Amino acid sequence: MNQMFQTHIKSSVLDRVRQLSITKDFIEYDNKDLISNKPTRIQVSEIVGIRTGVKWIRGYVFTIGRIYVIEIKDKNGIVIKIKIKSLYGVNRNQIHSKYATINGAIYTYILNDIDEDYTKRHSNGEEFIICGVQFLENGLKLNPNTDIVPWVDLGTKSFYSYFSIYSLSTPSNYKLAEYLTDWNAPVLHSVSRSLLAQKGLYCDSNLTK
Repeated sequence: MNQMFQTHIKSSVLDRVRQLSITKDFIEYDNKDLISNKPTRIQVSEIVGIRTGVKWIRGYVFTIGRIYVIEIKDKNGIVIKIKIKSLYGVNRNQIHSKYATINGAIYTYILNDIDEDYTKRHSNGEEFIICGVQFLENGLKLNPNTDIVPWVDLGTKSFYSYFSIYSLSTPSNYKLAEYLTDWNAPVLHSVSRSLLAQKGLYCDSNLTK
């Protein structure tokens, strides 16, 4: 694996070109309005939130474009916001490819390590919360006022815009996490999937919507 992922982003036709750098130690993005300002850098060890998704731009009658969004937040409340806009289908394929490449780099350089860290913590008997879901030794508490769902009773479904984890025996007991709006929905997806696979229980439906 390369030591650093770098790419240049032009978020809209009128915007200037900005540089994004991702390593296993930090993510850095030139998201300042003035060229003389320093880019924002967040240490991977201080990341507390990740969210990513597509926001549709609605016209009077129909959809006229989309905004691809990636946000990274650290423990001090600093947020790197990456937005790439496509209007009327102009350069849509290239922009979608750029978004997918950046997401892939985030998974490779950042999310994989976060996933491994949570997996180790679970193996050590630690309890933790991701995106409102409480991870316990004997299962998951999907919502504050519901019972713990044992690992053997957990099912998951992956969609384009959100992820669902639920009780197989009581489907009304579920957690739905939207990638665009819910902090750490990608982390919830990755960690729950890894732990279920580790226990020989993972069975996720493919993208269905």
